[in-house]
Amino acid sequence: MKKLFLGIEKLETPNSVLKIAQLTKMNFQKILNIIIAFFAPPLTVLFVEGFSLQFFINLTLTILMFVAGIAHALFVAIRA
Repeated sequence: MKKLFLGIEKLETPNSVLKIAQLTKMNFQKILNIIIAFFAPPLTVLFVEGFSLQFFINLTLTILMFVAGIAHALFVAIRA
């Protein structure tokens, strides 16, 4: 196996294309969640965690202080 950039190894099987596609999809979803976190923090937490305690914490933080809601949503989006 050859080392490519960013620590991705070149595999000689057709699965290498699938693995790269999965990495790209995962990164795109995370970037999209981070962008949404700035405009609608509870929506980001809802996408990542679903209707959970984290969602209601974020909803409360966003209602009380919008910046705190953004910070919490970024934390949840990056951690996922």
